Amino acid sequence: MDISRILVPTDFTEHASHALHAAHSLATRFGAKVTLLHVYQVPAYALPEGVIFATAEVLSDLHSQLSERLKQTAAKYFPDIDVETKLRSGGAAEEIVAEAEECGANLLVIATHGRSGLSHLLIGSVAERVVRLSPAPVLTLRPPRDE
Repeated sequence: MDISRILVPTDFTEHASHALHAAHSLATRFGAKVTLLHVYQVPAYALPEGVIFATAEVLSDLHSQLSERLKQTAAKYFPDIDVETKLRSGGAAEEIVAEAEECGANLLVIATHGRSGLSHLLIGSVAERVVRLSPAPVLTLRPPRDE
């Protein structure tokens, strides 16, 4: 299996840091390029009269802040790797799969939150949907047992 492009979605949590470390090791071992991705939802406010979406100014500020956070994450976890940062808005699983197709990823490395039972049923699992929909193999990493 040729691993030349690794897609690493991040939500900037401690769980995601485990996937970032693993992706760095894999990218180093295979000489692969990395695409670091964050997917966000457009902020909206529900009122009795209907839903109000964030203004263009708020969205621009959000995009700038998230872009900067992605750059900082790339510098921290991939200082010696060819890394591209991407922001997408929408449903996390669907946008991750779309980015995997667009960037030509041949491996995805994604953290899970390790939910089970009722919380898994109610919240669902982005990682699980990505595994089902991904055009490439997906390495999922659970949080360490002590977390």
